[in-house]
Amino acid sequence: MNVTFTPTDSTNYTTATGSVSLTVNQAIPTISWTAPSPITYGTALSGTQLSATSPTTAGSFAYNPASGTVLEARTKTLNVTFTTTDSTNYTTANGSVSLTVNQAIPTITWSNPTDIVYGTALNSTQLNASASVPGALVYSPTNGIVLGAGTQTLHVDFTPNDAANYSNTSKNVTLNVTKENIEITWSNPADIIYGTALNSTQLNASASVSGTFTYNPLSGTVLGSGTQTLHVDFTPEDTANYTNASKNVTLRNDETIISSISVTDIVFDD
Repeated sequence: MNVTFTPTDSTNYTTATGSVSLTVNQAIPTISWTAPSPITYGTALSGTQLSATSPTTAGSFAYNPASGTVLEARTKTLNVTFTTTDSTNYTTANGSVSLTVNQAIPTITWSNPTDIVYGTALNSTQLNASASVPGALVYSPTNGIVLGAGTQTLHVDFTPNDAANYSNTSKNVTLNVTKENIEITWSNPADIIYGTALNSTQLNASASVSGTFTYNPLSGTVLGSGTQTLHVDFTPEDTANYTNASKNVTLRNDETIISSISVTDIVFDD
């Protein structure tokens, strides 16, 4: 840099000149980069996260990790190097931001099972959940349990093998357990003779579970002759899990045949 000095007293002084050296260093470009919003594991880096700009000068950005990278679930530092097109006046610049990568939630696929009848133990037909990633499924109630009749809730807890990148999750489904139909065992009784009162020989129905039998006609009734219908209603003790039942049988009630023999009809041998 040069300077010329001209004195005001030009009579006694001459002009003078001088010079000095000045070093102008390259400027460091400004990088503008806001920390990105958290992402979920499995999301590849893109321009949404790698969005640095420089208001100072034109140039190019080199990111580390690069676009398309899938990061592990944790807090990760993203780095960028900015190279200006005006390399005479600007240096390269570096910047960084933090990015939170959250664990992904596995998807459990499990539909409400088809209705079952009371007495059916839970098995793989009902406990058939699957997950989007490898891991362990733990059911409640467990395999082999017999549930009461009604609408029941089945629950499963899933623990992924990759616990670093996936969270535990769970799901419920509903299962309708219908009451079991009772089977009454009662055969058509043997024929009886008119005048015979009904008793346990005819009224001898049985069922597969405990309960109360109500007969119609009742024990002790004397039926008319001919083919008669006997009816029974069964009420189980466990009405929560079993249905009421009824059954009919037929009974043949024959007339008493009395034979009259005249004394004159009897032939005596001599």
